[in-house]
Amino acid sequence: MFLIHRLTLEFYANEGREIGSWRLYSFLVMLLGWLSAIGGSLVANFQEGPQLATHNTGAFIFFIGITLYFWGQLLMAYSLKPGLSPIHLTNVRLLLTFTITGLVIFHMVCLFAEPFVGKDANGNTPVKPTFPNNIERYNSSSPFYSNHLASTTSEWILALMIEFVILTFCYDFSWTVLHAPKMEQLELPDEEKTNETDLRSRFETSSRAIDAYDYGNSSLLHLPVSQPAYIATSAYGTYSRQPRDYSSTLERSNPGLPRVDRIHPGMPTIYRSYFKRHS
Repeated sequence: MFLIHRLTLEFYANEGREIGSWRLYSFLVMLLGWLSAIGGSLVANFQEGPQLATHNTGAFIFFIGITLYFWGQLLMAYSLKPGLSPIHLTNVRLLLTFTITGLVIFHMVCLFAEPFVGKDANGNTPVKPTFPNNIERYNSSSPFYSNHLASTTSEWILALMIEFVILTFCYDFSWTVLHAPKMEQLELPDEEKTNETDLRSRFETSSRAIDAYDYGNSSLLHLPVSQPAYIATSAYGTYSRQPRDYSSTLERSNPGLPRVDRIHPGMPTIYRSYFKRHS
C-alpha cells in the first residue's frame, strides 16, 4: 500500500501535474489499507477455535477495510488525468470491487441474519448448537447447514476476489524500478578516534589475561608490571588487590574489574573492542 501511494505521487510528479489535496487523500487511503492489513494479521495469527472473538474481529476489519481501500483507489483512478493505469484495467478493478462489495454484504447477512436456516414444524428458528472448540461443523441434515455453507462459500470467494484485485497492481509496478536507500558512513570525530585507538591498544596488551589477575605478577600475565597496573587502576579504578580467579562471584563483589575473561584471546581486536564497549 505504501508503494502504491509512492508510485502515485511519483507518477504525477513526473507528469508535471500538481494533484494538490489528492496527495493527502492518497495518504489517508494508504492508512486505510494498513488498517485492513492489521485485520488480516489478526485473522492469520489468532485461530478460529481458541481465539474466536479476535479472529472474527480481524476478519471484519480486513474485509471492510480492504473493500473501502479498493473503492478509494478507484475514485482516485477515475478522477485524476492522465490515469496511472489503463482505463480497461481500471474497469476490471471496478467490476471486481463491485463483486467484492456484494460478497461482503452477502457474507455479513448470512452471519448475522441467518436467512438460510431451516425452520422447524412450527415455523420457529431452532436454537443454534454450541461447539466446544468454537469451530462450527454441521451435518447435511442440520437446519443450519445451508446457511453455514453459504457463509463459508461466500467468504472463500471473497478472499479470492481480493487476491485478483491485488494482482492487477502488478501491471502498475511492471514499469517501476525500486532502488535500495543510499547509506553514507560519516567520519568519526577526532575525540572518538582517539578513544577507539586507546581501546584497541588496551586490549592488545590485555588479551592474554584470561581468568587471572595478579597485581604485579608479570609471570602470570606475560606482561610488564606496569601494564596490568595501568589496566586495573587507571582505566577501571584502584583496587588494593587483584584476584587471581575472576569468577561470577568476584564480578558481583567487584563490578569494576576488567571483563577480559569473557573475550577470547584469538578474537580479532575490533570484535574485542566491540564486546568490551557493550558489556
